Amino acid sequence: MKARSRHPLRTEAIALLKRLPLWQRVVLAGSCAVLLLVSAAFLLPSTWLIQRSVLIAAPPARIYSLISDLRWWPRWTIWNRDLDPSLTVAFSTVKQGKGAVMRWWGDRVGDGSFEIVETVPERSLQYLFTLHSENFAFLGSFQLDLHPDGTLVTWQLFGDEGYNPFGRFFALFLEESAGASLETGLHRLQRLCEAR
Repeated sequence: MKARSRHPLRTEAIALLKRLPLWQRVVLAGSCAVLLLVSAAFLLPSTWLIQRSVLIAAPPARIYSLISDLRWWPRWTIWNRDLDPSLTVAFSTVKQGKGAVMRWWGDRVGDGSFEIVETVPERSLQYLFTLHSENFAFLGSFQLDLHPDGTLVTWQLFGDEGYNPFGRFFALFLEESAGASLETGLHRLQRLCEAR
């Protein structure tokens, strides 16, 4: 059986690599790895959605009053001093409904804001979450649906990473961490609403 001969270009490429100093081979390998990761990122979806729901034994009006008034958010979301003892919060002149803004600063949480951008009283609310210090933003929403045992509250986060390959990889890890934050917030909201 005849031995298989190597393609001349392949043989030349291997010889060229062997002549390169070690540091150049390391840089070349690293560059190829980064190029491969960036290329793989574009196979990932550019959009992401995280959703959690809870049934609250309270009417939609009571729940809506707590989600549409940003002054209540530190009481039931994770964005409070438990998360960052250095947290400072400020509210816009409009504190409830469309146009209301809650701004925060903190050592751990950075500089960010919530802005309510759309509302349907006692039915739904949409807000823009922005981390100004990280140049990162996404949309969040609440949907309130009547249920025989109260109100089903669904909280969603939605983002679009566009052509940002690092953002697409980052989105892979959001489901667990952001999902846990939504669950914590919904259970706190449930306790507040059911105690009123």
